[in-house]
Amino acid sequence: ASGLIALGPSLLPAVLEHLQGLTAPRQKWMIDVLRLIGDPAAVDPLMGLTRSPSAEVRAASAQALASLRDPRAEEALILLLKDPEALVRRQACASLQALGRPKAIAPLIALLSDPVLPVRASARDALAGLTGESLPADPAPWKAWLERHPPQEETGGRTEDPGTARGVPDFQPPSLPEPSEPEEAGEEEP
Repeated sequence: ASGLIALGPSLLPAVLEHLQGLTAPRQKWMIDVLRLIGDPAAVDPLMGLTRSPSAEVRAASAQALASLRDPRAEEALILLLKDPEALVRRQACASLQALGRPKAIAPLIALLSDPVLPVRASARDALAGLTGESLPADPAPWKAWLERHPPQEETGGRTEDPGTARGVPDFQPPSLPEPSEPEEAGEEEP
């Protein structure tokens, strides 16, 4: 992976051309390469992968979009808060926190009613990171907070936290290992 990353943006067109045809484990690996390259040209293809049939690919795409810090990803990440898989909803919470845009606050408050406890905890953590507030994982106090602190106008890429005027901490997603796929009978490694 480090050799591919060293090629940087020059590798991007080839990666993007073949990304859709890869298996889910290879897509996850290439998504990590795209995240580490950090080229904003990957935002649109990564947003497309948030609709993958694979929950792992959707979650990896959300993670990569967060690290690219592009405001165009906000709507795709907000949609992932309604994903059927808890893994994806939890990653969407972390990614929206990392993106640091106040538009995510209301959808994250709604997620405090999620039936899965770790998802509710992730939503509360994201809200705390976005606002600087330490409220319980109950929608009522967060709704009251939001009424007192409506989201401010956004100024370019990242915004300041609406209630505290402090930035969102950097999001450092873990690296993914090299992909491994089961070998088919009769195939030999080159």
